[in-house]
Amino acid sequence: MRILIFTQHFAPETMATGRRAWDLAESLAGRGHDVTVITGKPNHPASLRLTFCQGAAREEWAPEGFRILRVPVFRSTRAGALWRFLTYATFMLSAAWCGIGQRQADVMLAISPLPTGLAALPAHWWHGAPLVFDLQDIWPDSARAIRVMQGGCLLSLLRRVERFFYRRCARVVGITEGFKHYLLGLGLPPEHVAVIPNGVRWQSFAGISPDEELRQSPELRGKFVVGYVGNHGLAQGLETVLDAAEQLGDQPVEFLLAGEGIDKARVLQLARTRGLENVRFLDGMPRERVNGVLLACDALLLILRNDPLFEITIPSKLYEYMAAGKPLLCSVAGE
Repeated sequence: MRILIFTQHFAPETMATGRRAWDLAESLAGRGHDVTVITGKPNHPASLRLTFCQGAAREEWAPEGFRILRVPVFRSTRAGALWRFLTYATFMLSAAWCGIGQRQADVMLAISPLPTGLAALPAHWWHGAPLVFDLQDIWPDSARAIRVMQGGCLLSLLRRVERFFYRRCARVVGITEGFKHYLLGLGLPPEHVAVIPNGVRWQSFAGISPDEELRQSPELRGKFVVGYVGNHGLAQGLETVLDAAEQLGDQPVEFLLAGEGIDKARVLQLARTRGLENVRFLDGMPRERVNGVLLACDALLLILRNDPLFEITIPSKLYEYMAAGKPLLCSVAGE
């Protein structure tokens, strides 16, 4: 089959949706399918600061056997709503145009967020190929949950767009049973909804040793290290970690927060203001280094802000944490 994948984020970006897209493309290509990925150059505000995200080619073939096309997209290190809107809008337009110009596909796959699905719609209509949407984040409710958007006319309009889009997909794939119930509640027929959880290749930990340079650093040596590796975004509510660190200030415990995100600068400044010496921040890192960092920790932290929307999801990093074989501290409700 000829498969066209639309995804706003893709390797070398470390976003969860980008990892999901890469794994799907690699798996499908490994099964003999002709796979083309349409994405943008690294465009998340956090990605632009990372050196390994700055040299992505416009067109390339991955060693795993699939083709990558990177379309023009507005990029800015500023994380405000206007700048993110410009990023989404330019990706939608350029990805839609690129998709229309591709050879006839047998099926199209779009991966969250919702603007990526909207980018795939014109190519879906032009080629007449069925469209599958991989739902990782529920829009626009996720924007409301992290307090980027309040209720009102805009939220109502986006919910109408959401329903319009879902009903034009041949299949909407959710990652939890909670997502499935949400989609059925919007009126989608049961036969148009599927559940395929996220996962991890546990074999990727085979032969990997803990990051000893990190573990033997003065800040971590002799400490019980609680690690968090992932997005430092508004959904995580990482100020809770700072509260815990403050209460454990007289204990041999170190909190290690690794990654990037639009909320990192605020959390980092807050830790400095509060004089927390038992919290260490690491920059975002290439995917191949992550496993060694996870293995260097004594326990791993899974955390999301307290909101009903997050009670129907499962953070994708849970699977990597489990594959690392470490105790998990879960500050997250629901499924």
